[in-house]
Amino acid sequence: PRFMSGLVLAMLSTAACMLAVGPPSTKALIRLICCDIDGTLLTPDHKVTDHTRMVVLRAMSEVPFCPCTGRGRLGAYQALGALGRRLREVQPPGVFLNGLIVYGPGGELLRDMALEDEVSSEVVAFAA
Repeated sequence: PRFMSGLVLAMLSTAACMLAVGPPSTKALIRLICCDIDGTLLTPDHKVTDHTRMVVLRAMSEVPFCPCTGRGRLGAYQALGALGRRLREVQPPGVFLNGLIVYGPGGELLRDMALEDEVSSEVVAFAA
């Protein structure tokens, strides 16, 4: 995971630089950046480094940044600290709970695959 985090961060950093200083055609090539959170943006001790925060914010200034995670949106944003607070303000697209909940730009709910109330009640009763 540590190597993958470094590789993904290097790719994200490169994309952010290309968008900021590259030719206009670069923006046509990179229209959205999607990135995992755990083990990618977060260190093994569940922190976001200053460098990671800077790279993601730089990328966000150029194209939409889409967090993708098994976490719920609130939990993901809380785990990302200051970066999560910025994401909450921007309301970017996002994929949460392993794709069960998907938000579009501006926080528009595009997909919500929640269990029916009856199924949830049966699970709770079974677990009790």
